[in-house]
Order: sequence, then C-alpha cells, then structure tokens
Amino acid sequence: MSELSNEISTRVGCCFGCKKEALLTLEHIIPQAIGGRLKAALLCEHCNSTTGRQIDAVLTDQLRPIATILNVRRERGENQPFRVTQVETGVEFDIGPQDDVRRACPEVRKEFDHNGRITLVDVTASSEKELKKILRGFEQEYSDLAPEFETSVNRTLLGLVERVDTVGGRLFMRSVAKSSYLLLALRTPAEQVLSEAFDPIRGYIFEDSGKRMVSFNYVHTRFMIDRRRLLHGIAVHFDSKKRNVVAYVQLFGMFRFSVLLAKTCPWEIAISDLTYCLDPVTGQEVPLKPGFLAPDITAEEALSPIQFTELVDSEVEKGYRTLGNYSNAIKQTIVESLPPET
Repeated sequence: MSELSNEISTRVGCCFGCKKEALLTLEHIIPQAIGGRLKAALLCEHCNSTTGRQIDAVLTDQLRPIATILNVRRERGENQPFRVTQVETGVEFDIGPQDDVRRACPEVRKEFDHNGRITLVDVTASSEKELKKILRGFEQEYSDLAPEFETSVNRTLLGLVERVDTVGGRLFMRSVAKSSYLLLALRTPAEQVLSEAFDPIRGYIFEDSGKRMVSFNYVHTRFMIDRRRLLHGIAVHFDSKKRNVVAYVQLFGMFRFSVLLAKTCPWEIAISDLTYCLDPVTGQEVPLKPGFLAPDITAEEALSPIQFTELVDSEVEKGYRTLGNYSNAIKQTIVESLPPET
C-alpha cells in the first residue's frame, strides 16, 4: 500500500510532536534496532533526536536479547551479545547472534618454576579462537618459556543457564505509545491528528507530562497472537460510541499493550483497517488474522485492564517458548521476568 511506503528522508511540514512548522526528518515507526522497517518523515529534528531516540533507546536496550537471538536485520549497528549465568557453577556466558556462545571471562591458571619461568598455562575457554588468542598473548608476554612448558584446555558446556529480564518503565512505555501515535499520524489526515484531542498523548510522549497513557494488556490483545512467529504489530481502533481512540501494540508477540491515544475524539476517523504487522526476522509485512476485530474498550480498560499476574506470566512464557524455536541456547535458559513497571 502506498501509505506504508517509506517516505523521503526529509520534508517541510508540521511536526506531529511539537506542532511547529519545521524540516521533518525520517523516523522509524518501530525502532530499527528491534527490526522496524517502516519509516516516515513526521517529526522535527528536536522531537526526533532529543525525545524520540532517548525513549527508543530504553526500549531497545531492554529488548536487545530477543533481537540478538533472532539476529534481526538492522539498518545501523549490530546485534549485541547478552549475558547469562550458569546455574550450577555461576560462570557467566555471552550469547550472541546465531547461538554464538562464549564464556564472558575465560579462566587462566599459570605456574612458574624457581627461576620465574612460566611452566604451565591452564586455560578454560569457550572456543578454539578464544584459546589461540590467549596463548598468543602469553607467547608475546613471556619470551623465556620453560622447556617443559605445557598447556591444557578445558571446555565448559553451556548447560542450564538463567537470566533476568526487566521490561517496562515510563520511558519504555512512552516509546510504545510513540510507535502507535506515529502510525496514526502516517495514515490519518493531519488536521485530525494535530487537533486538541491528541494533545494529551503528545504531551505524554514528547514532554513526559500527564498521567501514563499506556499499559501492559494481555486481556484485549488476543486477536494479535501468533504462536508460530514473534511478530511486531500495531492496530488502532476508533470507537464511534465512546469517541475514544485506542491502539493495541505487540513487540515480538511477547509483550502486548493498549495505548489511549485520545479519550474523547470529535472527529469521525475512518481507521477500521489501520494496522501494521511485520516479522522482525524476515522484515516482511504480515497481515493480521483475517476478519480480526479490535475490541471496543473504555479508557479505563485501556489503562488499567483487569488481568491476573498468572495470565501475564503465562502469556510471556508462551512467547519465550516460541523464541526457543530460533535458538538452541535459549532452550537451555531459565528466564525470570521481573514484574513489568508501568
């Protein structure tokens, strides 16, 4: 669809952040560091760089392990390893893209003779490459190796490991809200989105003002679930009776949210088909389930859905099981997700 085509890098227009006329710069609807592809020139440099990138950085930092496991294709930068701890030994490992597993810190034991010459180097390394690098360093540092110099190599298998994930916080949530708001701005007439009805969500995202406008929501987002793939998705819904505009967002299919974009909207907004969904691994757009219907909910339900902790834990765990389809290393990982902040 033409509306979803990436726009030119810059254009002059009204910024959808500060509502000022300015040179607008290209912005990803979903951060590119976690696989976002769709871009549009909707924000001025100030709103894009000082606010947008700041809040997006928090979101991408928290979701980096998943992006690394999936080895999402980024336009800039590389997927960074994340650290896990072996349950039995406490040894730390770094897991990189495509199950590249390395000990975070190799263990090296040295023995010397009475003349101070090194006689033994005992190295525990996670790869042949790491071992050779360590040994080259010793050969350069110690020129007088004893004749009986020996090396021994111990390989440590990954085994059962654990890590702790913390997802949420105000900056994280503002980034979630920004993605849904920018999709609305891209697909809806500017005069509607720039109206006073959307001032509260703009203030929340770009000025950190007002009350929280987004919440974790696993009750009203079941229409977005796909147990086969870890999809990103946004669906925006206008309720003609309640007059509110609510967005539903999922990231990697594991974390799902509702965003109150407008509590009372005077406009009749034709956004029944306002959806965007993509597979962050392939970068391909994926249609939501045929005949999906976003639920009509109140502003209170959007911001404070009635959901039990057990439901949230169960849904996140299902996401991690799907993640295991992409990584042998993650299958051996115990994940303790700390209660998300809101």
